[in-house]
Amino acid sequence: MRSQQIGVTVINPGNVGTPEVLADLAANHLSGGEAIPLTDLLRIIDCILSLSRATCIKEIDVPAMLGEGA
Repeated sequence: MRSQQIGVTVINPGNVGTPEVLADLAANHLSGGEAIPLTDLLRIIDCILSLSRATCIKEIDVPAMLGEGA
């Protein structure tokens, strides 16, 4: 979609702090011990949308600080 200056960004979040993820973390069913606040992901999306069409962000990895891949 480059010819139309429409970018696509893939966001790869770690454990996002949904009620299900928080319950799994509390029960030790997930590794990492920490969840990413949903507000953090919303801020990332707001940032991407606020950029000019001259910028193309292809992919963003967002692991929890204490999770794998950080």
